[in-house]
Amino acid sequence: MISLSALVDVLDRNWESEAALREVFLCVPKFGNDNTEADEMVAGLYRQVNHLFMDQAKLYGRRWGIDVIGWTGAVIWGQRTAATPDGRLRGSSLCDSIGASQGRDRNGVTAALLSAAKLPHSACHSILALNLRFGDDVFGGPEAPDQMLQLVNSGMALGLQQMQINVVSAATLRQAQHEPEAFSSLMVRIGGFSTYFNWLSREHQDDIIARTEYGL
Repeated sequence: MISLSALVDVLDRNWESEAALREVFLCVPKFGNDNTEADEMVAGLYRQVNHLFMDQAKLYGRRWGIDVIGWTGAVIWGQRTAATPDGRLRGSSLCDSIGASQGRDRNGVTAALLSAAKLPHSACHSILALNLRFGDDVFGGPEAPDQMLQLVNSGMALGLQQMQINVVSAATLRQAQHEPEAFSSLMVRIGGFSTYFNWLSREHQDDIIARTEYGL
């Protein structure tokens, strides 16, 4: 559809005047939807980077691979990153931890778990963390503890090592932005740590809101 040099030009222009082309790129299968081709591209990149680290000189008597825990990097590094071929605009957040880019995983939480499980967890020296956000009502009933346990056990059985879970809807988070005094105790999981939603910058708040909201 487009040459590499032309695509570079489009990205340098931040997709300006290229809405139709950007929509095509947004619709290309993405990691996080249990799509074999897309998932293997991402898993292959993880393996490649991990091997590059493992090939370096020993430190403290051993070789070290990678871990992936997002912390605040999704927003901070996204602000420094140009537009990308997946349709992302310049300055937008990158994916948080090992999950799909915000809003790109559209086939539900089971597909997200299956995609994440294809990454080389056992080959990396530390945690590859997966962040998940569910709506307010998903774990609201008396069966909630069993549902949560089943979710976590399913992820662990697939080979995942860490799941960081928020149970708060985008609607509630947007309301908290408009009425912070009414949500002073609202806490969220960022990616490696938890904090009060009101303490976050607007950019980090928007990043949490943009994450896919799962049901069960």
